[in-house]
Amino acid sequence: MGFVARGRVIIHKDDDHQDDDNDYMDSHMADPVQVADPADAGPSQMPSSSSLTMDEYFANLSKQLEDMRIAQQAHFEQIYEWQQNHEEYVIDQFNDYDTRLGNIENHFDLQPLERPPSLEF
Repeated sequence: MGFVARGRVIIHKDDDHQDDDNDYMDSHMADPVQVADPADAGPSQMPSSSSLTMDEYFANLSKQLEDMRIAQQAHFEQIYEWQQNHEEYVIDQFNDYDTRLGNIENHFDLQPLERPPSLEF
């Protein structure tokens, strides 16, 4: 079809203008580094899980689980506190609106409508 690759971009050969090096998108990039052959790579410096005894492995696992439990409990308590604060705020707002509505009714000498009270929640 006549497409050529220029860096990470594939363009049609008719649109390829290599005359101007400043237009080349990847001209500022360094030359790629060759990947090391796995045979040339040395041993890993990271300790593997196989170097741990079973007791050490389970001790680490137990500690991680305990840390996760503590973090989850703290997060749950924070969410519960936010919910309580929001509930208190909403109740205060309803009480404030009730007081204001009562003041308006008293100011205009309005009588509430005769209807049965709403059901309890």
